[in-house]
Amino acid sequence: MSRFPLLVSLSTACLLPLSLERTFRLAAEAGFEAVELVLSSETERLGAEGIRLLAQRYDLSIPSVHQRLMGAGRWGPHAARLEEAAEMAYRLGAGCAVLHIPWARCWDEPHFQGWLLALERAQRHLTGSPTRLAVENYTRSPYVAHAPLLSDPQELAHFAQERGLMITYDTCHAATAGLDVLETYEHLKPLIADIHLSDRRDILRPIADGHLISVLTHHQMPGVGDLPLRPFLRRLAEDGYRGPVSVEVNPVAMRVWAPPLRRRNLARILAYAREALD
Repeated sequence: MSRFPLLVSLSTACLLPLSLERTFRLAAEAGFEAVELVLSSETERLGAEGIRLLAQRYDLSIPSVHQRLMGAGRWGPHAARLEEAAEMAYRLGAGCAVLHIPWARCWDEPHFQGWLLALERAQRHLTGSPTRLAVENYTRSPYVAHAPLLSDPQELAHFAQERGLMITYDTCHAATAGLDVLETYEHLKPLIADIHLSDRRDILRPIADGHLISVLTHHQMPGVGDLPLRPFLRRLAEDGYRGPVSVEVNPVAMRVWAPPLRRRNLARILAYAREALD
């Protein structure tokens, strides 16, 4: 049980490209009790036992495991990344494996069908274990004419219920899709096993590069943008939410390259969460 009303966890992606050992150490020094493990070539090299030993060294729990963010080679297909995340979560005894839904316009697309089959295999493998599969809500522009499958919250909830899945609810993704953060939470609440917490802010001048826009506006430090994160955290506590609240701030917003700034930002995240519940 967390010493705090909510279990605030740090996504290891926040401190990329630092090593996992340094990330765990910095998280523990800042006062985090848990991390969300994002898979990578380093986690593949360390294996579940090496990661478990690191977590024990720094007295951190790993309540959630996130699939690889980028795929190449054999990890290119979403199906492969799904099964890797499910297996690592199973080996670590994590409560959930966080999965991204592949972009598709229709159910019959071959890569989407392959992902569904992998989903079924992973669920069979996890039968009887404490690990659940949690699909993450999409980030997308509300102005795109053709929305991908499962980008609508109600459609996502129906899909998860029908297949016995849980949901990872990302606040920034919801807002970027033009959705109200609190209302969307209410729609998805019964199925949420993991929260991704970060802010979003607008920029004054338009930038042509979509990746640069994302870095500067999405997955920002809590409290610097326009999302109602304090009321959201209070709502979670009032509802008795017991899953992890995984902070997912992009490394540029975290100022990962500057040790004094990243230490300050890690401390600010925990202070923000505590102040929200005072």
